[in-house]
Amino acid sequence: MALNFSFDFSKPVIKEFVVIDKQENSFGSFNTEYSEYTFYELKVVPKSIYFKPFLQKELSETDYKSMLLKSAKIHSNNLVNLKSVDYELINTQSLFNIKTQKFIYIITLKEYVEPTMFKVNTEIYRKFNKGDKIDFEKHKGLFGIEWYYFR
Repeated sequence: MALNFSFDFSKPVIKEFVVIDKQENSFGSFNTEYSEYTFYELKVVPKSIYFKPFLQKELSETDYKSMLLKSAKIHSNNLVNLKSVDYELINTQSLFNIKTQKFIYIITLKEYVEPTMFKVNTEIYRKFNKGDKIDFEKHKGLFGIEWYYFR
């Protein structure tokens, strides 16, 4: 294995992510005696999606209710689908138009992407916190045995 790491001169594939959550999962086992196992996970999203600007949209009352009804059937309450793109509903503001006697809804959306979970060791888990940028390097390896590096 040391040769695989030491003499791997291939160009790594580097992906940039942002940590949005951390999880420490422990469970016990009763084989012959009690032992406890702990797994550390970082929940990440691509940096390009995380730093995209918010989208604001103005909707009529009927369009707003229709959007909420569709999203409740398909997704959770805070996810909506517009033009085949999933968005996280960040904020909703309702304004009453005196002239038309109707409500106008201004919604703030952020593009949603399913987070990726990285299982990491204790050292890496402690090194990164929510909001930190993390680079994921995937190396091919000298003998075709892939290896990963987080920085």
